[in-house]
Amino acid sequence: MTVNKFNIHWQVRRLLLKSLKDPKEKVSNVLRWLSEDKNRNQYSKERVLNWLKTTSWAYKDEKKRGYFNKGIKRIKELPDTVWDDTDSDNDFSIYPSSILSKLLKDLEKRKYNLQFKGPPQDHVDFVKKLEKHLNK
Repeated sequence: MTVNKFNIHWQVRRLLLKSLKDPKEKVSNVLRWLSEDKNRNQYSKERVLNWLKTTSWAYKDEKKRGYFNKGIKRIKELPDTVWDDTDSDNDFSIYPSSILSKLLKDLEKRKYNLQFKGPPQDHVDFVKKLEKHLNK
């Protein structure tokens, strides 16, 4: 299974999480989103696990970093039978243009220099689809 982070539902959630300042609130919010996700799919699980892991790196304080590690542990303890194998669709139309515009600005500012020489193709493709939707 190949999981990428360029799913509209995840990207909108990630944008909201970015606006939250309290790490405990970030973790509880993303875990609540994952548990309320109608699809509860393996793809969302992997996206959240990756986000928890990489976001924790931004915190030097072990207590704050611990919130993210506890979130990872909670997800990993859930039985595999909880997760569906299909990814949710990229239906941009269910989100208001104001949110999509903020997301587009956020994605355009992303830097991939540590991992790649430029934005990965998945990023480029997703941004093009998002721009196309916004320009309708």
